[in-house]
Amino acid sequence: MLVVPRGKIYKYSLSKSELSLELAKELEKLFKFGTERFYGAQADPIAAVTADKYADHLRGMLGYMVNVLGEDIESLSLKTLVPSADRDGVVPAFNYTQWLVKERQIAARTELLVLRSILYCAKFLYHDQSQVVVGSGDRPYADVAVVRELRALINSRRRASKIAPRVSDEAAKWLDYPAYLAMTRELKRETGCLKESASGEIVRRSDKDIAWSLQKYLIFAILGCVPDRQRTIRELKLGRTLFKEGDAYVIRHKPDDYKTGKAYGERAPLYISRSLTCALDEFIHTYRSALEPSHDFLFTQSNGEPLTDKSLYKVFWTTSYRLTGQRLTPHYVRDVIVTHLRSQENASERDLEALAIYMGHSIAIQKSTYDRRSLKEKVEPAIKLLERLESL
Repeated sequence: MLVVPRGKIYKYSLSKSELSLELAKELEKLFKFGTERFYGAQADPIAAVTADKYADHLRGMLGYMVNVLGEDIESLSLKTLVPSADRDGVVPAFNYTQWLVKERQIAARTELLVLRSILYCAKFLYHDQSQVVVGSGDRPYADVAVVRELRALINSRRRASKIAPRVSDEAAKWLDYPAYLAMTRELKRETGCLKESASGEIVRRSDKDIAWSLQKYLIFAILGCVPDRQRTIRELKLGRTLFKEGDAYVIRHKPDDYKTGKAYGERAPLYISRSLTCALDEFIHTYRSALEPSHDFLFTQSNGEPLTDKSLYKVFWTTSYRLTGQRLTPHYVRDVIVTHLRSQENASERDLEALAIYMGHSIAIQKSTYDRRSLKEKVEPAIKLLERLESL
């Protein structure tokens, strides 16, 4: 999210309810194509959560066609996005991403996600035209020209993303780790049963109010000790991914339960701090029912539905902004923790490698993506080392 002023931003993406019946059916077929095994498939299925994210970006491009280019929504299909299998089929995608960069000021990393979504769509549309034999050494769909062109764009943007400056004002949505912990302690204080009424009288809060406060505290506190992706929080389910073992709760993931599961397989257990055991017990056994959830996930929206990425994002930035003036996002907690630990002089390379594995990525990704220290901060140890050499 950009937090620097840049004028009024209008919505252009199509919501699911705005899709024509034919478009909705096409997106359903696309979902099955990506997430289910079938004879002749050139790649393994992707996770449902990934397919949903790709569909979000495709609805963004469809909305651009309608709300920016003025296309009739009833005339749209997925082929509008990638109209042919030859090289020229990439033109709408190129024009759309150029518009996103210029008008919406998206970062290179976001542009990458958009292009990957369109590539996914192209594979679906022109699957029958590909004669690639799986295991032959050729990349999937390498004989489809538009796929090759999209991959070339992706490779170009990937190189650019490695050196591109971040679009948003980092200082406007950044807390260091001690400040994050202080915010979490304040959220814990807000879980109390009593409050002062408008007349100054001390009264008991409703179970629902206490449940909301307790849920917010637990979300922030769990991410503070288990620096994982927001999907982990949304999909916590007792007996499925969340287990109580002795006097502590543990998160256990199978390969399909987290983003990089295909690369790393079954994951090492993620241990929630024992200091949260009592609060989790209290939420699960006493207060969660007051929120009237319509599902088995641990945390819920105010309407009883499961948390979505957008609803969790909103809880995070509104709560952090209220308490600190900073608009934090769930994913930033990973950055906060990595940055804090990499700035510690006593953190060994072995420690940092273990943290990377624990967080479900490589040490290279830890350095390139999650370490938010400035260039000056990163080279400071070298400066001190050279100063010591000079004094010898």
